[in-house]
Amino acid sequence: MNRSVLLPAAAALLFAQQPSDTLYDEAKVPKYSLPALLTMKNGESVRDAKTWTAKRRPEILEMYRTEVFGRAPAKAPQLAFHVDSVDKQALAGRAVRKIVTITFAGGDTPKAHMQIYLPTAARKPVPLFLALGFTPNAGVVNDPGAPLGEQWVRDPDTKEFKKRPTPEQARGSSASRWAIARPMPRLLPVTMAVFPSRFGME
Repeated sequence: MNRSVLLPAAAALLFAQQPSDTLYDEAKVPKYSLPALLTMKNGESVRDAKTWTAKRRPEILEMYRTEVFGRAPAKAPQLAFHVDSVDKQALAGRAVRKIVTITFAGGDTPKAHMQIYLPTAARKPVPLFLALGFTPNAGVVNDPGAPLGEQWVRDPDTKEFKKRPTPEQARGSSASRWAIARPMPRLLPVTMAVFPSRFGME
């Protein structure tokens, strides 16, 4: 099956798996409590770096594997990275924006476009928040220099998924959920990298 058929089918499957009553309004979310970060599943407290590295961190990673992202295949495809552009004055000079294209296993394969923001004030390596987006990269921050790209959308007449240019009004449309620009002046050093899990794939 070629990718022109596979990607719309995959997008349709992802949409079909979303419950119709999905709650997107955070104000309506019932009260809940998150598990304590420094308390292990057996109730033991994490009191030193060794316990964190050897026990608690693996527990958290395993929760992400079983509850969120799943497991990486044993023989993952080879990835190739190409830096498409670098803007050292992004976000009014507060960040360096890099656009990187990721290809899988070489050849004529799908591509993912990763958008990276590095704080310009950083003088040493900084932590990285890597996030999967469900909207085009331009939607996560109101950055006029970020490429709009394309996205898969459902045609209202045919109900089929088609790839179309991302409209300008989508720029920064989900910025309130990401707050990429907010940490830059207050929590340096911070790095943010985002790439779409489905809409930006080619």
